[in-house]
Amino acid sequence: MSDGIDWLPGLVYRADSVELSDYLDILFNHFANDFVSNPPQIHGRPVRVRKSPETNGRHYTFWHIVSDGKCPEELRELRPERCERILWPREIIARCADPVLCRWRAIREGQLRGLIALPDFTYLVVLSLRGENAPMLITAYDVEYKRQRKRLAEEWEEWQKTKTP
Repeated sequence: MSDGIDWLPGLVYRADSVELSDYLDILFNHFANDFVSNPPQIHGRPVRVRKSPETNGRHYTFWHIVSDGKCPEELRELRPERCERILWPREIIARCADPVLCRWRAIREGQLRGLIALPDFTYLVVLSLRGENAPMLITAYDVEYKRQRKRLAEEWEEWQKTKTP
């Protein structure tokens, strides 16, 4: 686990005896419980998820959390590291005020995003921030490459310079 974080949930591994479709059902049940039935809140507003377009009967946001690649969704590649961390986004969002987490805003693909990272930038949660609307979970993922982590750390450091004491 990341330095200073002892509250991250355990990983949800796929046992060798479990079919992929059954594992996806388990993961989606966690996702639905965490974001559909009982969404975390930021500043008193529930974090929303995007349902459509669905892929294989599952929410659009779900596929962005467990897979990688460009759209269309059915071409995205399922990533074990993302799947195993299915419980992390909710906990990180629910604890986003924890000073150990790195939080900042950035423009991504022309949209204002709220970013929440572990202190070593090995995991990132991305939210859409649109005016008075409730924040929406876009994706969450392990940051695989050192180069990506360094770039995120630099972006966060630049954001910190813009904040007034």
